[in-house]
Amino acid sequence: KVTAAEIAKYMQILEKTPDRMTAASDKLTVAQLQGRPGSDEWSINDILAHLRACMDVWGKDIRTMLTEDNPRWRHLSPRTWLRKTNY
Repeated sequence: KVTAAEIAKYMQILEKTPDRMTAASDKLTVAQLQGRPGSDEWSINDILAHLRACMDVWGKDIRTMLTEDNPRWRHLSPRTWLRKTNY
């Protein structure tokens, strides 16, 4: 069973992550954000959009898993969600 201290630790990480991601990418140019290292590789923007979609889709589920003994949720794919958004 997860302890209250562990829950607090992970909740703090989850809460700080958006600000840390913003700080890490804030000073990059559009070319840097959208440039792909290789033709089949993701750009920084692709990675950030994917992480945002995962957060939107799974954020509530992660909180539920950390705070409930028998959590339940419905499946939703971040890729499906990403296609419906314009991140």
